[in-house]
Amino acid sequence: MSVCQYYLRGNCRYGDRCRLPHVNNQYDQPYRHRGPRSQFNGGHNYRTPHSGPVNHHHENTAIPHQQPRRDSPVIQWIRDNFTNKDKTIDILIEIKAEAQIWQKSADFWRFTSRRLFPCGHLLEAYFDYWEKTERQLIGLIKLDLEILKPLKPYIEEYIRSKYQPSKTLSTDIRMRDVNDSRTSTSSFRAPETNYTPSDQILEEERAAFESDAFEFGQIPTHAPPQQFC
Repeated sequence: MSVCQYYLRGNCRYGDRCRLPHVNNQYDQPYRHRGPRSQFNGGHNYRTPHSGPVNHHHENTAIPHQQPRRDSPVIQWIRDNFTNKDKTIDILIEIKAEAQIWQKSADFWRFTSRRLFPCGHLLEAYFDYWEKTERQLIGLIKLDLEILKPLKPYIEEYIRSKYQPSKTLSTDIRMRDVNDSRTSTSSFRAPETNYTPSDQILEEERAAFESDAFEFGQIPTHAPPQQFC
């Protein structure tokens, strides 16, 4: 059967009066379909029409894998090396607090009496060590375990002792005896934490406190004993 080729091309000028039948080509129809054309603007910028929302979200229906909780390396180091975990954490937190205070000071951070607690061993051999690791001690949880190793014998000594960290955060963080039951007998008395016991100050500090001349710019490591005030 003959069909109007002009109708198939969309330009038959006779319309319904054409002598040839107007029939749509069923086989060619899928290949003739075209999407919307790009729009043209005068600025020579071409815009492609949006064909609809595209959902990029992919829902993961798999069961989430729960990672087992892991303690920080510092907590694990404490658990592996000390029987009294609470007291060990106490002293490390106090060390961190003192490091934070000394970081804001112009003076050199040297711990209280250069010891972890009164009557403890001097930390003279570790002066360079303390100075280089001050900032690391402030970030206690992220502390490098190599920094903690030299502290181990001092922490063990502290755990065996009867001292516990002082709750007074000052530039002279001292330890107090848990069995110390001394009470004030006068109507008014300045807190004892404002003074340093005479046997705990350094020799150069004692000389400075006893001197009649004041040397500007020198900040003592410890508060003076009450006898010098």
